[in-house]
This record gives sequence, C-alpha cells and structure tokens, in this order.
Amino acid sequence: MRKFFSNFLSKINNFNFFFNNLLKILFDRRARNFLLLFLFLYSINFLFKNYSFSFFDFYWINFFALFLGYGVIIFWSEKQDFFYKIFKFCIFFISLKTIATVNFYSIFIIFF
Repeated sequence: MRKFFSNFLSKINNFNFFFNNLLKILFDRRARNFLLLFLFLYSINFLFKNYSFSFFDFYWINFFALFLGYGVIIFWSEKQDFFYKIFKFCIFFISLKTIATVNFYSIFIIFF
C-alpha cells in the first residue's frame, strides 16, 4: 500500500513539473514569440491554400515554416532547459504533421 501511494505521489509530482514548465513556456517572452511566428506562418499557409493559387500547390510554405522555424528555435534559444527541449520537439512534430496531412487545423490537435 505504501509503495502504491509513493508511486501515485511521484506521478502527481511529475505532472506538476510538466504543468509548471508548460506555464513557463506560455509566459516566457521568447517562447511566446516562437509560437506567434508559427501561428502566423500557418495562417498564411491556410490563406493561400484556400485561394488555391497554382504557385502554392507545392506547399513550399510548409517547408519554409519547418526549416525557418526550427532553425530559429535551435539557434535563438539560449536556454537548453527541459521545457525548451520539449517545446522544440513539439514545434518540430507539428511542422511534420502539417506537412504530412496538409491541414491547417492539425496544429490545434496537439494544443487542445
């Protein structure tokens, strides 16, 4: 019984650690700028796909968002903390998912 409660409490502490780091990401100025950059790039992508110009049929803006955004995160983030590594991985995964599904709303599946 004691082992069960100690495992349960350690899981709660891990969740608290993750939640606090998530709050740091949301309230940190640089991380918020990264998130706004990606939302801006994906909104441009959605706009061009709705009007379906033939020049944008190659979905080059997806690759632009992937390489520019991920490169900015690697070279711009001075901190290499745990929550920055998670944030970098999430942005990379969102970019790959958006390229694969060609769907603007897939970015919101991870966040909500």
